[in-house]
Amino acid sequence: MSIQLGAVRISRGFHEFRIDKVISVYAIWRRCPRLASLSATRFNPVIKIFYDRLVAAGKPKKVAIVACMRKLLGILNAMVKAEAPWNASLHRSNRENA
Repeated sequence: MSIQLGAVRISRGFHEFRIDKVISVYAIWRRCPRLASLSATRFNPVIKIFYDRLVAAGKPKKVAIVACMRKLLGILNAMVKAEAPWNASLHRSNRENA
């Protein structure tokens, strides 16, 4: 994997463009879990409850999204390791268990 540092110049005929932000391979790997966690905070009941609890506790929304991303990656890692499909009953929050 190669990572480009610095600006990139693109010349298209008469105009020349300068792109300051070069998207690396690592940026794509960071973006995918973040987008998945954003979707999960809206549509997955387990992650949504976790996100709402963090925001209600006063955490900033970006911090709560990163926490949801970490939780989602942990759940997915356990699913791959056990070769098991998604089972929501294994991931219920403490409020639902009471």
